[in-house]
Amino acid sequence: MHALAILLIAVLLLAQLADVITTRRVLAAGGRELNPVIRWAMAHLGEWGWVILKLLLAAAAIGAATAFDGLERLIVLAPAALVSVIPPLNNWRQLRGG
Repeated sequence: MHALAILLIAVLLLAQLADVITTRRVLAAGGRELNPVIRWAMAHLGEWGWVILKLLLAAAAIGAATAFDGLERLIVLAPAALVSVIPPLNNWRQLRGG
């Protein structure tokens, strides 16, 4: 597998972890989940069900990328990795009072 693909997978997975950690901190500070899909999962799947859902979605993105090779794989992974960084950054901004 191409080194850039491995890096994008790492970014995707680390962003998921960062999102879970920062989301839990935002909620503990009295904030709320802004993503309606995750908010639904939190309400219906329990405290850790939404985390499992996030991991399954990340696994699906990675699985979809493995159906391709070369540039096509990067085209699938790059947007997924980049979009995955947005929620933890938004959470971090909320935690910092911005």
